[in-house]
Amino acid sequence: YWRLLMNDKRPSGKRKLSDAALVSLSSSSSTSPAELAEPAIKTSKPAMTAATVASKGPVQFGWQNGLKSAMQADGQALFSDDVCVIIADKYPKARHHYLVLPKRQIDSLAQLQRSDASMLKRMLAAAESFIAENNLLPKGFRFGFHAVPSMSQLHMHVISQDFVSTCLKTKKHWLSFTTEFFLDCSLLLQLLESADSSQVASTVEEPRQHRQQHLISSGRLGIRGSGHSASLAIDRAWFSSLSKAGELKCNQCARVAKNMPDLKAHLAGHERT
Repeated sequence: YWRLLMNDKRPSGKRKLSDAALVSLSSSSSTSPAELAEPAIKTSKPAMTAATVASKGPVQFGWQNGLKSAMQADGQALFSDDVCVIIADKYPKARHHYLVLPKRQIDSLAQLQRSDASMLKRMLAAAESFIAENNLLPKGFRFGFHAVPSMSQLHMHVISQDFVSTCLKTKKHWLSFTTEFFLDCSLLLQLLESADSSQVASTVEEPRQHRQQHLISSGRLGIRGSGHSASLAIDRAWFSSLSKAGELKCNQCARVAKNMPDLKAHLAGHERT
């Protein structure tokens, strides 16, 4: 599958959302082709020059370095500027699932320092603009990070909240996007910029306010050190447990599904209403 994407030689410009190299075409078996029609995605990236190609560095192999290879591959960027790149998630967990990656090498959230707040702001602004320019705002999105990612290179998920996708297969998939394992970018920004981390989550909107406040007050998430070099502190063992045990509770209502097929059928029903 990756080889097909990496060898895509079609001219750049507008590509339809049905193009697997750009976005997901995940749907329930009852969804008709007409229902999958979406507006064209607008891409925005600077012209490639010898200097920019050289600055990419060597392509790194291995599944954990897949994101580093993808962001360097020609034709993969849906958006690119001097700070970040937006690409489509290879295994989308919703109808619309994108990744925003900084061009500077940062392996994980634990490496983020207070001085990186401006970079996070640029990444968030790029994602919000991308969604708005492609008329996807009505679909509802979250912008955030997995507390303990499985792949190298920091990446922010931009994911629609329908969660209708053939790639959403396991309980771990579900819990990684619907529990505190998924950290909102806005929360991390407040944490990096605040002098008093105990007050951070008080400004986060409901319904996640109480849960996010508890992450900080309990010491699961915080700041290590002081000054501009202070970095995020994450309780990796505790966060990892969140993606392994928990209820299959719908993110749009209070229903708890008995298994993944039951949950997926329920989510498809939400989309039809």
